[in-house]
Amino acid sequence: MGVGIEDCPEKLMHINKVMKNVKESPVAHCQLKVQETIPPKLPLKLARQTVYDTFSRHSLVFSNVPGPDYPVLFGRQPVLGCQMFFNNLIPQVGILSYNNNIHMNIIVDPEAIPQSEVLPRFYSQALVSLATSFDVSVPSEVHSCASE
Repeated sequence: MGVGIEDCPEKLMHINKVMKNVKESPVAHCQLKVQETIPPKLPLKLARQTVYDTFSRHSLVFSNVPGPDYPVLFGRQPVLGCQMFFNNLIPQVGILSYNNNIHMNIIVDPEAIPQSEVLPRFYSQALVSLATSFDVSVPSEVHSCASE
């Protein structure tokens, strides 16, 4: 995740390089095949334990889903925005791009994560910093969240 890299564009390039290597390596393909093949054959109790063991070794799931960069219709009406919510055993950050905007949600148990209410501000500050670096306009809602 680029921990320790202060410069936002440099951090973004680092994360992009690392994730590109992960996605292009045979590890991701092999992991997918293992996931699709073995768990359906496991007894339910063992499958549940395996999922629990996997998630207990992680602290966050981060998903970035690219959507269309143009408006789509639903019931003959244009969709104004789209949100991604994914309930998980551990905190989940979901970013969905749609119609030249991004929509972001952070799902977290505030009892398990102390001071989780500051996470939106930190993410907003990082997004404002990144947008400023690339001369991209930032919606006022993001600016206000970043300055809270």
